[in-house]
Amino acid sequence: MKTESFRFESRDGTLLQGSLECPSEAKVAVGIVHGYGDHQGRYADFRRHCGERGLATLAFDYRGHGLSAGRRQSCSRWQDYLDDLTAFWQQAQQRCRGLPLFLLGHSHGGLMVSVFASQAPEGLRGAILVSPYWKLGLPAVAWKRMLLRSLHVLFPHLSLKTEIQLSQLSRDVGWQEAAAADPLFGRAVTPRWFVETQRMHSTLSEVAASVVLPCLLLVGEADEVAAPAAMQLFFEELASKDKAVQHFVHMRHELLGEQDRQIVFHCICEWILGRL
Repeated sequence: MKTESFRFESRDGTLLQGSLECPSEAKVAVGIVHGYGDHQGRYADFRRHCGERGLATLAFDYRGHGLSAGRRQSCSRWQDYLDDLTAFWQQAQQRCRGLPLFLLGHSHGGLMVSVFASQAPEGLRGAILVSPYWKLGLPAVAWKRMLLRSLHVLFPHLSLKTEIQLSQLSRDVGWQEAAAADPLFGRAVTPRWFVETQRMHSTLSEVAASVVLPCLLLVGEADEVAAPAAMQLFFEELASKDKAVQHFVHMRHELLGEQDRQIVFHCICEWILGRL
């Protein structure tokens, strides 16, 4: 297994951290885009499974996350995240030259991959969207939305602790304990991120109509963070002729960190290998 850590720059010069894990006879490569507040280091189990199946994996921390530079969990505009993903994609193409390339996005990373895929990037063979954050599942009362919009103008990068409990993300106690002990795992939001992401949500119908490459959507039916109904609606609007959706009963938002996650791992790898 070849392993490599690397640094690269986004469009505006922000320094980002990436990594590659490539088995000796890799058949295909998958780029992993983590969720909001998360980082690439938390996908080790999934990457190990991929390696055993002959899949190379690349991952990175986008700005404000993990070991990358930038204001913690914030941005100047949502396009910054897309710029980070574009730079990562260029790295993937260079480092896995000759291998078919897929992208997997979880939660906010799923939103990023969706928008990126709608632009038909050269060489992208398919997208795996895991619990994509296309709409907030938790009820947000009007006054909180108004507060965040006001703070967006006055204090855009103010860090506000989220009310989401780790038990709402996964039923796996070991996963919960690891997340609680991880200094790089963020449990806050910023007004700028909230407002910019809400703006992106308003464009999703147009995004779905522009995605024509193969797509796999994975939904945890007990997801309280990202609304399963919004996932289903986006899936129905996808222009792709090769699309599939898999529902996991009782599973919550962190499908790759849930109990019985090996089932999810297997589903992803089988879908990818079936398109080679």
